[in-house]
Amino acid sequence: GYGTWTLGGRHADLFACLVAFAGAATPYRDRTNPKKIEGIVEGHLPNLRNLPLFVYHSKDDPRVDFETNEYAVKELGRLQKEYGGYPHKYDFVDGKGHDFPDPKPGLEFIHKSVRDPRPKKIVWQPLHKWKRMFYWLYWDDPIPASIVVDELKNKNEIDITVTVITNNTNTKEDPKGFSVLLDDRLVDLEKEVIIRVNGTEKFKGKIHRSLATMALTAIERRDPEMLFTARVKL
Repeated sequence: GYGTWTLGGRHADLFACLVAFAGAATPYRDRTNPKKIEGIVEGHLPNLRNLPLFVYHSKDDPRVDFETNEYAVKELGRLQKEYGGYPHKYDFVDGKGHDFPDPKPGLEFIHKSVRDPRPKKIVWQPLHKWKRMFYWLYWDDPIPASIVVDELKNKNEIDITVTVITNNTNTKEDPKGFSVLLDDRLVDLEKEVIIRVNGTEKFKGKIHRSLATMALTAIERRDPEMLFTARVKL
């Protein structure tokens, strides 16, 4: 369950869905009051916008803190209101302890889920420098804990906002070494593409397909669904 929350959040673009049984997201706690949860570790929850999540937990679980999942699910609800998406189901019970649940609901959830490697809207909060590619975004040197919102509008128009969070201060910044990865499944490469970053137009024109982009994405991910033919460096 812990691995599902952690690895699923870091690599949300890899999976069709997540099913977490009796595990939890990793919380921040108040040092003076360890029972008080102040937040969830960065780089996990925001990334789940396009990844269905099924959470199961029993209130009397003696091994895994029930309150953490309560907090995390409320956070998903907040993110859902802000950005849309974040499909999730929370199945909580009492009296089951740390026992395994009836697997049927989780299995049904899995069978209904289909991976979407090219969602039209992405929310990305990078955590590690080595995680440079997320869906159809590429960042040479990602700034940990930043929030990137990327949305494809009107077929060939892309709006990106990048919020850098440092010392509890949020600032809109144009990221260095940032790229958008594209192909014919996302946009019409025969027509011009417009890309705006933080409200300012940064690119307008036709994009050429390249073997270099195909090689970059093939090496980076080794995943046929993550192979792109065109790249715009911003």
